[in-house]
Amino acid sequence: MSGSGPDPETLKRLALNKSVLDAVIANTNATKLLLGAQDQSRLDEYLTAVRAVEVKATQASAGMGGLACTPIAKPTLSDPSKPINNDDYARQNSASYNKGTHADVMNDLIVMAFTCDATRVISYMLEDERSEFTYDHVVRRTFTQTASTEVGGPCPAYHNGGQHGTQDDFASITWWNVGKVAELCSKLDAIKEDNGQTLLDSTLVMFGGAMHGSNHSCNELPMVLIGGGGGTFKTDQHVVFEKRWLRDLHHTVMTRMFGMSGPDVDSFGMGRADQPRTEVKEILAV
Repeated sequence: MSGSGPDPETLKRLALNKSVLDAVIANTNATKLLLGAQDQSRLDEYLTAVRAVEVKATQASAGMGGLACTPIAKPTLSDPSKPINNDDYARQNSASYNKGTHADVMNDLIVMAFTCDATRVISYMLEDERSEFTYDHVVRRTFTQTASTEVGGPCPAYHNGGQHGTQDDFASITWWNVGKVAELCSKLDAIKEDNGQTLLDSTLVMFGGAMHGSNHSCNELPMVLIGGGGGTFKTDQHVVFEKRWLRDLHHTVMTRMFGMSGPDVDSFGMGRADQPRTEVKEILAV
């Protein structure tokens, strides 16, 4: 892919409505002849999974109006005061687009990328803090310390009605997003690796946001670490910090999870902090 849009081969394949697997089918058939019966079965299973994800991704992309691979002009912020049927109003689920399907496809692509070892790091934004997306597919809930209950009615736009509304509205939308992260982690946990552990055991999912709630507190950010990172991090615990730089968490993950080092790593986050950087030992298993 180039910065100006899809490459010519991708455009040609889209025009012919062919699967990306069709481009490698000859190599796949040649490879199968070299494999035993069990490995052939595993390859067929993998290709079937790839095809299923590709179909879902293509449908989700088409539902966006074909914009997934097409550069567009920088959008302007919508006006929440405009009527909901106005073309400039916040985008929401429609007959052709479903945010839940979109999130499910992204989960499948992430799991496949890790399973194939196509990458070791993925940055995935479920929602941004200034989004005007209307969560009309999520039912409003009320929350207590131990449970939540549906109260009926759709949730409002993420930023205007969610972050500027009640804590319960914001929490209802967050509840849906958390559910999608839980589904992703469940998929990772269902994949067994050769060492007997699961893919989630070898992975660290850092889930958080830049907003505490509709109170707009940015110094009380809940962060969730899921997975053991190959035995590097503790699990099944809740740690409360009275005051701690988020920079310390990022730096701990950089050095302990990925073994990063060097001048850029050593200086990470130092320019804006008034305290020396310290490792977050409370999250480390070793």
